[in-house]
Amino acid sequence: MFPVSGTLRPAVDNLLVNEVESSPRLNRAARVAVVTAGLSLAGGVIGAVCAASALSVLVMLEGGVHEFLSHATLQLLGPAMGFGFVVGAVGAPILAWGLLRRVPLGRAILVTACGTVLGAVAGEMVRPFQILTHAVPGVLAGGFGGFLVAGVGLWIHARKRAETGDAA
Repeated sequence: MFPVSGTLRPAVDNLLVNEVESSPRLNRAARVAVVTAGLSLAGGVIGAVCAASALSVLVMLEGGVHEFLSHATLQLLGPAMGFGFVVGAVGAPILAWGLLRRVPLGRAILVTACGTVLGAVAGEMVRPFQILTHAVPGVLAGGFGGFLVAGVGLWIHARKRAETGDAA
C-alpha cells in the first residue's frame, strides 16, 4: 500500500480496517463487485470452452477427424474462443444476477453451457455461415439463443420449485 514507518503502521492499518468494518454499505458493495468479477471471469472461461466445443463438434460433423486436426481449424479456434470469452464474461453476470440467483452455481454453469453448445451447433446447421451475407451467423445466434433458453428454463424450474417448496 503506502510506505509507512514502523510506528505509524498499526494506526494506519487500524484506520483502514475500521473504515471497511464500519461501513456495511461499502462492505456489501465490495462483496457484490467481487462476486460479479468472479462470475464474469468464470463466464468468460466457460464461454471460451463452449466456443471451442461447438467449433470442434461442427468441424467433426463436417470434415471428420482429419479436418479437426487441420491448420485452418486451429487458426479458427483462437478467435472463436476469444469471442466466446467476451460473450461469456458479459452474459454470465447478467444472467446470474437477473435470473439465476436461486439456482445452484454448478447447475447454472452446466445447463447454460450445454444450451450454448447445442444452440450453436443447431444454429450453424440451420443457417450455415456465409461470408458475403450481412446476417448474423447461425452459430452465433444459435449459441446465444441456447444460452438464453437454458437460463430461462432454469429460472422457470427454480420458480416452480420455490412455489411447491421442493428442496432439490
